[in-house]
Amino acid sequence: MKKIRRTLLALALACATMLVAFAQTETGQITGTVTDPSGAGVPAATVTVRSSGTGLVRTATTSSDGAYTITNLLPGEYTVAVAAAGFNKSERRVTVAVGTRVAAEIRLDVASATTTVEVSESVAQVNTETQTIGQVVTEREIRDMPNLTRNP
Repeated sequence: MKKIRRTLLALALACATMLVAFAQTETGQITGTVTDPSGAGVPAATVTVRSSGTGLVRTATTSSDGAYTITNLLPGEYTVAVAAAGFNKSERRVTVAVGTRVAAEIRLDVASATTTVEVSESVAQVNTETQTIGQVVTEREIRDMPNLTRNP
């Protein structure tokens, strides 16, 4: 009977140790909120996280209140870049350690107004019915033409 108790106790201890071992994690995460100058969350902003060491790129989109979370990041230095329509792009460097959650609160500034210039050109009509040319070529234009013999 004592052997069975010891065996069951050892088995229970081994199971408990395995559960604790599986609970440990070797990755971290970056979480935060993207806000505008008034402090309101910016929805649908694109958050891009780039590892300085490996070049790994992960992206996420903020929720309706501007919150984001990027998980399963290996420990190291990361650059967090945020872009949203109507705002200037913002970047921030963070360090992720083993098993940590790093808070990266990012505030976006409103982008300045831009001017769009549209260029249009009117095209000369082409006569598709006859082969006649309706332009006169002057003697000076003929003299100024680049040709080898200068004898048109």
